[in-house]
Amino acid sequence: MLPDVIDGLQSDFTEIQLPGRTFRLDFKTKTIKGFLDGKEAVKQATILILSTERTEKEIYSWNYGVEINRLIGKPSVLVQARLANTITDALMQDDRITAVRNFHFNVDKNQMHVSFTVETGEGEIETGWYFDV
Repeated sequence: MLPDVIDGLQSDFTEIQLPGRTFRLDFKTKTIKGFLDGKEAVKQATILILSTERTEKEIYSWNYGVEINRLIGKPSVLVQARLANTITDALMQDDRITAVRNFHFNVDKNQMHVSFTVETGEGEIETGWYFDV
């Protein structure tokens, strides 16, 4: 005999989004210089996510980072087709990001520049990234 399912469950809690305040990283001097919040924090998070290969570092969870290594050495047409989905999948793990769109690709020898728009609750961020292909 199976138990009865109660469909009338009500939640007695509300979800809140924690602030995105984090350390400001200076990538040139490799130092921490204060704090940042809002769009700047999301922009920095985008850089960190795209700089980390997924499942390569044990300190990060399995869903943090981007899976780019599997695309290295593939034809640039194939890379372009998969890269938008790969970047979107990686960045959408951050709950502050609501969408990733407007992908543009520029291939120069063995390097590809990808520019795109990241939508957040704070506004849009125009950004880009270089990948070796």
